[in-house]
Amino acid sequence: MHKYINILTVSILLAMLYVVYSKYILHKSKKDIIVLSMIVVIIISKAKDISQGSLSNFYMIAQVLILISVCENNINKKINNLIFISFILLLTTLIDNKIGLYNILVTGFISTMIFYEIIKLTRRKSISKITVIFITFIYSSILLSLLVEKENVLLYRSIIDIIVYLYMFKNIVNSYIIIEHNRVWKKKKMFKKGNKNISLYNKKLEQNKYITAKLEKNLENKKELIKEIVGEEDRCIFIIDSNGCILSKDDNFLRIWNKYKVHKEKLTIDEFLRDNIKDKLNFINSIEKTKKHSTEIKSDIKSKDGRFFKVTFTPIKFNKNESIICSFKDITYNKQNEIKTDENNIKYEKIIETIPYNILITDNNNILYNSKDNGIDFNEKEIKRIVLEDSITGEICYSSMGKNSYMNIDRTSFKDGDTHKNLVVIKDITEYKESIEKLKLSKEKYKTFVNIIPEGIYLADYRQKNIIYKNVAFTEISRNLNLEEEDILLNNDILISSNKNNEEVVFKRKDVLTCKGEELNLEVGKKLIEINNEIKEIGIVRDITESVNIENIEREIEAKKIANKIKTEFFVNMSHELKTPLNVISSSIQLIEYIYKDKIEKEISKELNNSISIIKKNSYMLMNLINNVIDLAKLESEFHETNVNCYNIVTLIEETCEEFNKYLLENDINIVFDTSEEEIVSRVDDDDIERVILTLLSIVIRYSCSNSTIYVDLDRKGNKTNISIRNKDKYNHYKYINDKYKSAIDIGFKVTENILELYNGDISVNRNNRNGIEINLNIESDLDICEYKERGSKKSENFIYTEYLRMCNF
Repeated sequence: MHKYINILTVSILLAMLYVVYSKYILHKSKKDIIVLSMIVVIIISKAKDISQGSLSNFYMIAQVLILISVCENNINKKINNLIFISFILLLTTLIDNKIGLYNILVTGFISTMIFYEIIKLTRRKSISKITVIFITFIYSSILLSLLVEKENVLLYRSIIDIIVYLYMFKNIVNSYIIIEHNRVWKKKKMFKKGNKNISLYNKKLEQNKYITAKLEKNLENKKELIKEIVGEEDRCIFIIDSNGCILSKDDNFLRIWNKYKVHKEKLTIDEFLRDNIKDKLNFINSIEKTKKHSTEIKSDIKSKDGRFFKVTFTPIKFNKNESIICSFKDITYNKQNEIKTDENNIKYEKIIETIPYNILITDNNNILYNSKDNGIDFNEKEIKRIVLEDSITGEICYSSMGKNSYMNIDRTSFKDGDTHKNLVVIKDITEYKESIEKLKLSKEKYKTFVNIIPEGIYLADYRQKNIIYKNVAFTEISRNLNLEEEDILLNNDILISSNKNNEEVVFKRKDVLTCKGEELNLEVGKKLIEINNEIKEIGIVRDITESVNIENIEREIEAKKIANKIKTEFFVNMSHELKTPLNVISSSIQLIEYIYKDKIEKEISKELNNSISIIKKNSYMLMNLINNVIDLAKLESEFHETNVNCYNIVTLIEETCEEFNKYLLENDINIVFDTSEEEIVSRVDDDDIERVILTLLSIVIRYSCSNSTIYVDLDRKGNKTNISIRNKDKYNHYKYINDKYKSAIDIGFKVTENILELYNGDISVNRNNRNGIEINLNIESDLDICEYKERGSKKSENFIYTEYLRMCNF
């Protein structure tokens, strides 16, 4: 049974070893090393006894008692060192084979403990708990050896062992864990309390020098209170006799000037000043003044060791001789506080000087202190009222010299003794408010500028994809879009340009539908910018529908140019193919007429001459037909080229009629021209107007009888000019109906009608009866045009005659 108890005992010892070693790792100390070595030796000794079944338990108890003594916290340091030496000597007995030396050392240790307790008993009248336990264990071991049988000695001693070790474990846990924990807890509590005090002190340090003076006054009061409690230990008094010797030195003198405790000889004032006083001259002058004026004088004196004293020199008669009582009062603490206060005041003043605001101290009626002059006149009645009014804080607007100014007021109150005062911080924010107003104005300008930009601009949150701002153009664009289409503007398929290296915005075209279902062509570009550490997306949306339409029109124009080129080539080829054979025929007839001119003139039957005339007539007819067909095709395909300018159409028509009239005399037909105005200006092509008049005159003349008169009248009504061509009585309607070439004539009439449409004109034919015809033309004229172009030279001298032959003689 005792073996199991011994194993448990060893476990307790190992636990103690762990506790002490943990403490040693954190805080290495001599005591921890001794305790560790003690526990190790006890464990080794215990293991040796367990393995050998030894009965040396008495000496192990001595070791344990030594360890318990070491673990006690209230043992005197010198006695503790004596116990350490006893234990080291006890360890040396482990290598001694004879038990006698061990006995002697144990006895010596016991004697030491008893001697220590006797000393304590004489002073405290009590015996320590360690001594009681120590004596109890010794006598228990002796009684156990005498009374218990040898077989049960090991069991009972094992029980005593475990009791001893449990007590020792309790002491070690108490010394190394509980006491340490309580000490740490107290320190934490003190630190926590200290942190609160530091926070409080930091707040107090922010106060001005007046608050510091208040603290200094409170500190002085506390100091005076302490002096009343502990007495005037910082004072000393001595007498200087007429011979310059120091008499009546009190205990405080020896305490303050401790070098004189062993001084047996008379101390002179010169020696005292030489050894102790730095301001010797000041001290001597004060003595002389006291003697001279027989009055009390006070002076601040500094010693050589850096202390400050308030010295009072009082004249007195001692043994019928004039002497001086010198009272020294140590004011070093006050002087140091004054120096620190002055340094703090200088620091506060420098700090306040660097603050760009006005710091004021006020009471109920006056401004007591102003840190600096920032251009605000605090003596002005209105400003002073604002500063002294406790309820006024924040931004204040006031009028100064006819100009609005702004300031921000923060205030806090404190007590200076019994006086209620205010600490007021005033910031002149006039420039700040002006900057804000300028910023607002600038914002409005930029906003107006952005709104007049024809391109849609928006600002969106890049991550949440919601629009923060959009200008008027973007609002107008998005108003016409469905909600889904507005979301399309914020999708991710648009290339986004970063803000690095001035990267240009990349635009991408998008075709969207409006609410009305109309297609809208947009060009969208995006760029990322950083605003207040947030990524924003700025987008530009352009409505390029008009540009796209222009591009489409340009493509159509280009296509029409290509088509016109094809048509031109077609007309040129067609004219060449049709006119080439006709020209060959005409040239052949002309060649025949030239070669056989004499034969034709001499021919009696004139058959050849008739044949040539028929061929020429048909050639003219065919040429006219080809020209009309080509011109009609050009007009209907809008390929007719014109050279429009301002002309006096009265002159154009009159000259044409006069020229035409020359070739009608042989047919007894006369053309009469009449106009209501001499000048009627129109924007026309002179060749087109001439051709229209020639064609219409040729048609009327072709079906007119001999001795006919054809009337051509001009009249303007508003912006329209009416041209009338008529034959009242001698028009052969039957000839027109039975004319086999009427189709060719109608083609010429159709060409005329299409030419007039180019100038917003029209034509009408009126046949009132079988003997009369009237053709009316309407052409736009311009009343505002005063200047016009004179007609140039004609195409050829016989141009009108050629046209006449083409129309009338086929």
